[in-house]
Amino acid sequence: MFVDPKKIYRVFINILNNSIKYASNQPKIHIKITVYLNNKDIVIKMQDNGMGIQKENIDKVFVPYYRETRSVEKEIQGSGLGLSISKKMIEAHHGDIFIESEVNQGTTVYIMLPVVDTGAMMSGVSDMSAG
Repeated sequence: MFVDPKKIYRVFINILNNSIKYASNQPKIHIKITVYLNNKDIVIKMQDNGMGIQKENIDKVFVPYYRETRSVEKEIQGSGLGLSISKKMIEAHHGDIFIESEVNQGTTVYIMLPVVDTGAMMSGVSDMSAG
């Protein structure tokens, strides 16, 4: 992968903070992170056991300042910016981010980032410096 480590770190922190914040009513917080290769993408799968997101609101969580009514009612702190910023950062890396969730079961966030052929990238750099 070829990424800006500070930006990807920020994405991971945003998602992990949400996992912790929205699982605060659980006796134990479980977060499982899996990384695997799928065709030409590295997939990072982050699962939690939090309160979940209602199906009709899953796409809305990437809209700046959006907060699900349940999180406001439960007085969970947040600005509604973390996932929208994360989406922009992942897309700037030519990747994708999406969510699967079940209310009272938890949320899974998938981040897909393209695998970069560093050999081709380095030969391109060598070709440019030779000319």
